[in-house]
Amino acid sequence: MNTALATIVPSVKIKLKNKATIIVLCSLFVVAATLLPACKSKKGITNTAGANPNTKFDRTYIEACNQFNIGNYSTALILFQKCTELKPLEGSVYYQISRIKEKQNELDMALQMAAKANELAPDNKFYAEHYANRLLEIGQYEKAISILNICLKSNPGEERLYSLLDSFYELFYDKQKAIDTRINLWLQYKANAGLKGKTAQKLLDLYKQKKDYISAHGLYNELKTGAPNKVQYYVDEAILYLEENDEKNALLNYEKAISINPRNWEVNYALFQHYVKTGNKEKAIQYLQQGLQKGTASFEMKLPASIYIINLMKVDTVNNVYGRIVSENLTTTSGASGKAYYTAAEINYLCKAYSKSYDLYMMAAEYEPNLYDAWTGAIKSSFNLKNYEKAIASSEKAITYFANTAYLYERLATAYNFNKQYDRGFEYAVNGTRFAFDDTLKSQLYKQQAISKYFSGDFSSSKKAVDQAIAINSKDAELYNILGNILFKENNTDKALENWKKAKQMGLQSTTLDRKITDKQLYE
Repeated sequence: MNTALATIVPSVKIKLKNKATIIVLCSLFVVAATLLPACKSKKGITNTAGANPNTKFDRTYIEACNQFNIGNYSTALILFQKCTELKPLEGSVYYQISRIKEKQNELDMALQMAAKANELAPDNKFYAEHYANRLLEIGQYEKAISILNICLKSNPGEERLYSLLDSFYELFYDKQKAIDTRINLWLQYKANAGLKGKTAQKLLDLYKQKKDYISAHGLYNELKTGAPNKVQYYVDEAILYLEENDEKNALLNYEKAISINPRNWEVNYALFQHYVKTGNKEKAIQYLQQGLQKGTASFEMKLPASIYIINLMKVDTVNNVYGRIVSENLTTTSGASGKAYYTAAEINYLCKAYSKSYDLYMMAAEYEPNLYDAWTGAIKSSFNLKNYEKAIASSEKAITYFANTAYLYERLATAYNFNKQYDRGFEYAVNGTRFAFDDTLKSQLYKQQAISKYFSGDFSSSKKAVDQAIAINSKDAELYNILGNILFKENNTDKALENWKKAKQMGLQSTTLDRKITDKQLYE
């Protein structure tokens, strides 16, 4: 085949209203149709098989094709017209002229030439497809369907013709008629060409649309008979049974599939889900471990299971056992990624294994430094551990990648204040306000400024920062507790007591606060 033929495929311009999708479909078939028969000395000449390539017709035809291939359509047209004089009943010439006329946007003539080619060689599948597509341009889809069906009689096993007809039926018939007609079409192909995977899938999809489950299961039985060890057929039929709410037969198919291939992740995961739903923890663990440890699933395949398990854990901590199994697998499987470590960290965080979640979050961040949630996860874990050295370490690393993120400044200010490094706490709290566009976060930064200055003994600056925080968020009970402490330091016991009581009334729970109110004395 001349490789240049790929450059001469005509585009299809359908003019039917509300049929825009036909453009893409028809273009694809035109590509297939034109690559094989276009511009070849012998195989492209349907009525002259065995002709001497040295004849004047053959030489003219080949030169016409060469001119077409390099885009000289006018010259090619003259040569093809000469071919019609030499052999007026040669269908391939009119086919090529039709393509040139389409290039030149002479669509009426393109249609006439396509019709002539099809008339001379109605059994030629390429001419039939080309003519059918030209008919679609003027809205004659019934005639296009008829042309293809006529050609199909001579090409009963030609899948491309069935596919094109299938697309026409789907686009132009109402839904129910289309489904029935398409089913009959693919059954016809099955009868002529035998049962093939692609054909079977077409039929299965149509049976499902029609909710003809009996026929669908009958086809699955045929497929299984032909390939008894193909796991996918059992998996797909199990899914179909679940669609019918028939869990018993779905389970039978999954169990058959797992007996064929115990390493199949999809089947193990399906059985795991089944036994989670039925409350059989032992079986659920068995299939989860089997799928993870013996299977070959990638992280992308295991991710939905991880998300499913995380959601289970959020509902009931009894499901943490599944989380621990997945977490272990994600971090020990070769080829672990930042997302794998992050997912494992999330699971451990839900299990309240904060030390482990911190390490995993940091490993995820090391793999993917731009994974912001990994940094914040590490920071949250360190605060839950009350390990402020780790909080500072993770926050300062994070801020090198997310320098304008106010949350990180607030966390650093808080961690330094807890670590009694008040000057550093105040520095980060002040700098963070430049990036805080959220009022709640800005209020938190002013609060940390107040705490830094309070423990540094600068009560005036501390009070100013508290007032700024209250002006933004007057519902933060802790602010009134801090204000009470400042007022007590300023020897204003009555006002201090008033603010401590207000903090308690607003919901702040603290035994230290209770003692301050009872004893009218400052405790820190």
